[in-house]
Amino acid sequence: MSTRLVSKVVPFLVLTVVLLLPPTTNAFRGSFKYNGVNGKEDPSWPLSLFLNDTFENDTVGSAPKNWNTFGKDYSLATDNSTACLGNKSAKFFGNSTLGTSVVYRYFTEQMSTTVVTFALKVTNVGANFAGVEVYVDDDNFNGSNIIFSSNMTVQYREPGDKLVTIRDRYSPDRWYKIEFVMNIPQRFYQIHMDDCLEIRNANFTGPTDHVRRLAIRESSKFGNSTVYIDQVI
Repeated sequence: MSTRLVSKVVPFLVLTVVLLLPPTTNAFRGSFKYNGVNGKEDPSWPLSLFLNDTFENDTVGSAPKNWNTFGKDYSLATDNSTACLGNKSAKFFGNSTLGTSVVYRYFTEQMSTTVVTFALKVTNVGANFAGVEVYVDDDNFNGSNIIFSSNMTVQYREPGDKLVTIRDRYSPDRWYKIEFVMNIPQRFYQIHMDDCLEIRNANFTGPTDHVRRLAIRESSKFGNSTVYIDQVI
């Protein structure tokens, strides 16, 4: 999303008009108004899209480009069995009984108001499900996060590993649109699910002055997890 600022000065008043130009990729990121971060006015859109992973141009069965993995007994591959939009997504499987698995993707470092959107679908929920966390962070798990837990709740993690419940239950095998609106200098962020504001002033998990990574990891060292991700914008 790019913006053009047009200012007109009249006596005692300055009018600033923000023209939202059509996105250069797709329309998955909504145009709904935000309710402000940390009580501020609606944050402005980033001047450029620094993420654009729809996986449509990646090869089925191969790891999507720009993504990396860390851990034991994991797999990450482009998949065409399900997608939030289009025909492809990325499938992550982790067997945390052999060590916590993480998949991640770096992007251009962001230090101001930042918006990151993605779609997530959790599948193999059951007695052996480890849970899944998604972070937008500084490469050390300091930043924003959301958890689809093994007990079927949706949570986020605050400093000191304090868990806060957002929803009492989520549905497996269903796509959820997640959006983080981050005020990085003040270390607060909003969490939107399916275009609904769930949390206004969540604290970053730890101190940082930037974010540069989107990471998916299992939230438990016991069990396994399968999750699909799509429309990372």
